[in-house]
Amino acid sequence: MKSVQLIIALLGISFSMYAQAHKPLFPMMVIEGNYQGKNLYVQNPASVDNKGFCTKQVIVNGKQYAFKRESAFVIQLDTMNFKLGESIKIEIEYANDCKPKVIYDNSTPKRTPDIDLKIDSTGVLRWETK
Repeated sequence: MKSVQLIIALLGISFSMYAQAHKPLFPMMVIEGNYQGKNLYVQNPASVDNKGFCTKQVIVNGKQYAFKRESAFVIQLDTMNFKLGESIKIEIEYANDCKPKVIYDNSTPKRTPDIDLKIDSTGVLRWETK
């Protein structure tokens, strides 16, 4: 009985150590949505200690994204072969003392208007948009 309790205790300690070892060191911002054919822009302020910038790493759909460590950068989604409407998850890890700001165009996608063309009995072309 004591050996079972010892094994359970050791498993609990091991799990606790694993969870601590895999805990993120920095806060994480998560952005999820559907690709609309546009890139994301990130304002990346300097950290409070002025030893670099806020953003530590960027992950797009589980893959590390290489970005320029500057005061602003672009996440170039248009170079990643996403199809319009495809699901995207962007994770931005940043320093504890500052936070980057993501700028994106939240407008609805452009679409071609529906036009109803008719020629009336006098031969005049008339149209309506829907």
